[in-house]
Amino acid sequence: MVKCDYGHLKCPFYHDRLENGIDVYSIPRNSDIKSAVVYLSKGGVNQASQVQGTKIPHGAMYVLAASLLDEELTSFFAFHNVKISLDIDYSYTMFKLTTLGDDLFLCLKKLMEKIASPSLTEEKLEKQKQEILLTIQEHDTPLERSKDALLDALYLASPIQESIYPTKEELNLIHASTLRKIQECYYTSRYITLFFSLPDDPRNVLVEANRLKFAKEIPLKEEPRKGEEKYDVVNEEYVEIESGINRSLLTYGFKFPSRKTIYEAYGESAFFLYELFADTAFLKNPIFLDAIADQKADLVKAEFKQGGEDAYFYLTFFTEEPEALIEFMGKFLARINNHVDKKRFNQLKEEYLASVFEKLGSPVSALEAFATSFPNHIAYTSLAAHASRVSFSAIKHFLGDFREFRRACCFAKKR
Repeated sequence: MVKCDYGHLKCPFYHDRLENGIDVYSIPRNSDIKSAVVYLSKGGVNQASQVQGTKIPHGAMYVLAASLLDEELTSFFAFHNVKISLDIDYSYTMFKLTTLGDDLFLCLKKLMEKIASPSLTEEKLEKQKQEILLTIQEHDTPLERSKDALLDALYLASPIQESIYPTKEELNLIHASTLRKIQECYYTSRYITLFFSLPDDPRNVLVEANRLKFAKEIPLKEEPRKGEEKYDVVNEEYVEIESGINRSLLTYGFKFPSRKTIYEAYGESAFFLYELFADTAFLKNPIFLDAIADQKADLVKAEFKQGGEDAYFYLTFFTEEPEALIEFMGKFLARINNHVDKKRFNQLKEEYLASVFEKLGSPVSALEAFATSFPNHIAYTSLAAHASRVSFSAIKHFLGDFREFRRACCFAKKR
């Protein structure tokens, strides 16, 4: 295995490639915790509308991933004291395994056999749908509904505007035969990457990885989604919905230019800036936070997301005065570079680097950090090291561009 030490953050990692083309990354940590991630470069929203002549229903990627974690598999894992969880985003699906015991590879072998051999029946799916429905309902919150309405306002045709989860009605229309077809096409060696964090010699990890079962890649015939996103306009600048609770919410969102446009302007440094811009401008900016308090608003959530060609950022506030808050945001953004401070920015970078070392100290969080940075083809240690060295002039330049990004708002009125 090839040893890499990008970033020099006291977290070297090892990389090798199996004969079938699957990349294996080993990130040894000084811990009794043993962890593994099966990373699939297909997320909850697919860029194709059909594969092998089969329509991909909305939410099918999530339902497929969740259906693999059936009672038989989870009971097997529990018996061997291995925890398994699912993390699915726009661009990836991750199965995360963690244990203090010695049966990590035994359980991983079981999971990979299930992934490589589509066997879901309608009967098993119907049993799983009840549990899947509970997860869907957990995500049906005022905050999520406000975010979903905002994305519909921001985007015209991008897949990123869609929820990863199906509605109850959509769930009922998803069949096991469709999920088996999707699994045959996408749960193959072409799309899988393995991440490990164990105290063992990385060469021993590679030996175990070579014993796992993988489905072979098959020729794909995909039908691309119709419609092309426009980045100089939004669908609607302002929308209103009902919050369903006794408080009102304003979700204020930014639509980033296409990935291609951002990369042409910033190159790889865009990803380093992404690590810092939200804290610098908003979340840890005392000028912004004090002004929000003066507006009688409470910042309750902020999120930056990337997926495919697109990226967005939004802030959600509790407020009963949306017009005043929207007006404030416009004025704040117009002079955003006057509201950031070099001394505070340097302090933020120190805080950021401290949080990086905290992540890298744990096998679980280290693996998650490496895996979630993988879609941008950057090792997490390299990403973090470069981000910690971003100059004040660079972040100001980015924020100057950021204030020109297209925006939209969703006001969720209290009942």
